[in-house]
Amino acid sequence: MASFLLEKEILSTKLTREYTMELILALENLRANNIVHRDLKPQNILLDDSYHLKLADFGAAKIIDPEEVNRNINSRNFNENSSDEDCSLTDSSEMSDSSDEEVVVPPMPLLRANTQIGSPLYVSPEMLKYQIACFGSDLWALGCIIYECI
Repeated sequence: MASFLLEKEILSTKLTREYTMELILALENLRANNIVHRDLKPQNILLDDSYHLKLADFGAAKIIDPEEVNRNINSRNFNENSSDEDCSLTDSSEMSDSSDEEVVVPPMPLLRANTQIGSPLYVSPEMLKYQIACFGSDLWALGCIIYECI
């Protein structure tokens, strides 16, 4: 799709709508299987001989537990005024060795979906700031692709 976009520069609204519908169907299929692609971009979308889309490069894709990701997202403060420190995990080297103090360690994010990955132009804000990948991350990338098409 990337070379097709370079060749055409701008796609018609009709073709963009058709490709969007095909991508939504592909993303629905991934979601039904609890998979987040995490690197959705034109370079990872192939066109077959009849110009239908096929998703490719699942090297960054992860199977997630949606309930655990939602708990992780809900535990974050997504306020505009929040600092990056709101989401930093306590480093074990910074913890006190004193056994008298109760050490409270924040819950670990879902490890399978919290690594920053993806192409910078298509990465969602929550992935950039909080390293949280969810189904919405792929929808953000879809929006970026739609914008690039039109």
